[in-house]
Amino acid sequence: DRSYMTLDLISPHFQNAIVAAEDCRFYEHHGLDPIGVFRAFMKNTVKGKIAQGGSTITQQLAKNLFFSFEKSYERKLKELLMAFQIESTFSKSKILEAYSNQVYFGKGAYGVHKASQVYFGKNASELNLLESAVLAGIPQSPTKINPINNKRASLNRASHILQRMVDEGYISEIDKVEALESGLIVKKQSRKSNPDNYFVDYVLNELEDKYDKGFIHFSGLKIFTTLDSTMQQAAHDAAVHHTQFLKSRMILEEGQENLQAAVVTVDNQSGAIRVILGGLDYSESQFNRAVSSNRMPGSSFKPFVYMSAFENLGYHPGTIVVDEPISLDIPGTTPWQPNNFNNEFKGPVILKEALAKSVNVISAKLMYELSPKRVIKTARKFGINSTLKNNYSLALGSSGVSPLELASAYSVIANLGNYKEPFLVFRVENYRGKILYDHFIEQSRRFPKKDIYPLLDMMKGVVENGSGRVVRRVGFNHPA
Repeated sequence: DRSYMTLDLISPHFQNAIVAAEDCRFYEHHGLDPIGVFRAFMKNTVKGKIAQGGSTITQQLAKNLFFSFEKSYERKLKELLMAFQIESTFSKSKILEAYSNQVYFGKGAYGVHKASQVYFGKNASELNLLESAVLAGIPQSPTKINPINNKRASLNRASHILQRMVDEGYISEIDKVEALESGLIVKKQSRKSNPDNYFVDYVLNELEDKYDKGFIHFSGLKIFTTLDSTMQQAAHDAAVHHTQFLKSRMILEEGQENLQAAVVTVDNQSGAIRVILGGLDYSESQFNRAVSSNRMPGSSFKPFVYMSAFENLGYHPGTIVVDEPISLDIPGTTPWQPNNFNNEFKGPVILKEALAKSVNVISAKLMYELSPKRVIKTARKFGINSTLKNNYSLALGSSGVSPLELASAYSVIANLGNYKEPFLVFRVENYRGKILYDHFIEQSRRFPKKDIYPLLDMMKGVVENGSGRVVRRVGFNHPA
């Protein structure tokens, strides 16, 4: 969301704050600040990492105007030449005006005017000193340092910028103290939030990891995603309904009232991610539980254990294993005594029935025969890349994975052993309509079809007469 404002309609406090924060020698250099570059180099050398950038406001503006996915020294040189050209063509006030209208402030707000409205419900000309310092601190990390997501971090950054303004002579020490004591009033956010925001955030994070952040936000790209908004809304509604149902049936302890849910949907044929729901209410929490929160998968991990038994032990759905009380000797620790959900034991059972009824003891016995390392190796072939604990309780899904990983892994089963890399973006065009990126479906054979068919049949038994048979009431009869 963008709205261009001339410099006379932007608070002088903000103008001074953004210069102090981003380029304190802005009015002295001609596009490149050797002192700033040297200062950043020394600070980064001391810290052993890139802790501070050396780009001037003009260089950042040039970078945003130079449309390219490429990351190279050639591009950096072109950006520098463009910065010199901008400095020789436009006044400092025009450069600052263009930058203030183009920089990204998070929450979909491009430019200081939109940011003022989003965070404080006012025009850019009305910003006070503290609000200006807060906004000037956001571009460093628009998601992590904004007053809606993290007010404390935002104020800490603002305090640093106010001190810079004191050092540069823009304000006095008394002005700084009074600003910090004035209190920050953030605009109350609408209770109704768009569940698509979780998907959009993940798309931007993925693109920013691969390409230049400035190019992603400022070059007028058209990004075509795999999102299905209808499915996303349906997932949100179902998640809200189900958590409310659980609350009505559970006796919750203190702190448990904030139940959350996450949903991921992957198209099996292509690997396209259709739904990423990271929580129940984006306005309350932007944390994306669908991709960033590893939770114990429990019994949904068991198909990987059974598949490993097929691969390494030559077992099949008709193999008989005894369901009985057991005590497994684990080197270096006390014996492990896994139990079933209802503390009952079935005696000799075939593996098909054991998976359908989610019998814990059978999974534990298979793990004991296989070893955790073998099962982890099989899980990796399914696309599970999270760190899995090398212990026997992994048989019962005790090691955390993300919902996205689990959905992608189950897609391998649906695709009869083919792994298709899940993706969010299928095409990117520049502002002229030129295609910069066109997704190519990547797939690889991870398991022979002959090994997957028995597993599919066993998983269908979960729905037909096993632990998941309740879903048949709503017409679902697929393997699960």
